[in-house]
Amino acid sequence: MKTDTLKKPLTLKKPLTALLASAALAGAVAPHMAHAAEPSPWVTAYYPVWVQAGGMSPDKIDFSAITHLVHFSITPRADGTIEDTVHGAANAITPAQSADVVPRAHKAGDKVLVCLGGAGSGPAISAAISGSVRGVFIQNLIGFIQTRGYDGIDVDMEPILPADEPNFILFVRELRAAMKSVNPKWLLTFPASGEPGDQPKLAAALQDDFDQINIQTYDLSGTWAGWKTWYNGPLYGEGKTLLTTTRPYPSVDEKVGFYLAAGVPKAKLGLGIAFYGCVWNGANGPTQPIQGVTIDKLATSAILDQYDKPGAYHWDALAHAPYFSVGAATDPARKFVSYDDARLAREKVLYARTHGLGGVIIWELGDGYRESQPAGQKDALLQAVKRAARGPLTAGR
Repeated sequence: MKTDTLKKPLTLKKPLTALLASAALAGAVAPHMAHAAEPSPWVTAYYPVWVQAGGMSPDKIDFSAITHLVHFSITPRADGTIEDTVHGAANAITPAQSADVVPRAHKAGDKVLVCLGGAGSGPAISAAISGSVRGVFIQNLIGFIQTRGYDGIDVDMEPILPADEPNFILFVRELRAAMKSVNPKWLLTFPASGEPGDQPKLAAALQDDFDQINIQTYDLSGTWAGWKTWYNGPLYGEGKTLLTTTRPYPSVDEKVGFYLAAGVPKAKLGLGIAFYGCVWNGANGPTQPIQGVTIDKLATSAILDQYDKPGAYHWDALAHAPYFSVGAATDPARKFVSYDDARLAREKVLYARTHGLGGVIIWELGDGYRESQPAGQKDALLQAVKRAARGPLTAGR
């Protein structure tokens, strides 16, 4: 992943706390009343079938904390038919799994979308949206959501290569038209990449076809050439400290700026909250050299179980990001653990609200669920999102 050639990002003008304070001082709507004057943000949460089959069954989901559930996932075959467990797709959604999720969400007033794709799905989807197969594929998708009772489709083609873009645009527009002809209320959403590239322009070109364009503002760092240790999804960069001579450290604020600059309307744009984190082995904090460093991805539930020890927690006031620091700088077993805690999750939701964005997405519900905790604390991270999305628009913890 190379980023040095990126143009200077469109950083939003003021941080969250400054926006809230200035609005109050200027005689605008009082912070505690702001949420009454504008719609609540969407909270779109992903729910993979392996989580459903594992430790977090649908009866454990607080549907009142979200507005949309994305059931993950389905993939196409080259002939435009849809993979299912009969044909050996490990992560396909069975009719029984759909039936256990959709009515529960609908009872709570939520919408349920089925996710098409996921990481590594690009080649399979590319084949299904090419030529004459595309029309067959679209009809099969329509039949799938109609039969299963879903409220729409989340189009998660990863990666979308430059050569795929013409067919992807045709596919999205034809799919949208087909959905409208059957049920105008069906939704079409797009989890856009947070990586550098052309996706902001692609999303802007398809803004009229998508109801939500949600940036995957996580996995923003890695052990890439020329990089240093950094956070998984910080709200801001590291102030005047740069990753390289030409580029700031990546952040949610930066990625949002890219999509706004490309022309995506604020009201259709969402940002991502990660219910997982990254364990950097061989470092004990941000902005450190990556020579010899490795990364393990871990659910937030597991991170808290393993690393939430006295003295280990830190908060980066510039980046607005938490982390655990394990071991001294000379300790071979030292670790730098980056994740989204309740404070950062809350700040991300408030950022979306104060900047007039449409909402947030969560990847994924199961990673934040702690079965070992007492009742009322098992989904503490989701509850932090819920309070921030539905509560008063105020600064602070």
